[in-house]
Amino acid sequence: MTKYINLKTDWAFKKLMGQEPQMRSFLNSLLSEEYGEIKSLTFENVEVPSDRNGGRGVIFDLLCTTENNDKILVEMQTYSQLFFKTRANYY
Repeated sequence: MTKYINLKTDWAFKKLMGQEPQMRSFLNSLLSEEYGEIKSLTFENVEVPSDRNGGRGVIFDLLCTTENNDKILVEMQTYSQLFFKTRANYY
């Protein structure tokens, strides 16, 4: 049995990063040089229905909106997915 929780599991990742201060700090450490500091963000509904009749919807890990109304999609990927970048363009 491990001593620590694996933060790559869906539950643990969302529990930790689903808190505004932790997510803001994480995003600022990655994005602040290029985009400026994120001062606040809100979490959005992660389920997006299909815009086509009978189409599949999308469920994100976390979706945030900054004070500038910029949307940031955060996904935890533990395995390489061949077409992830292409698929992400549709989100």
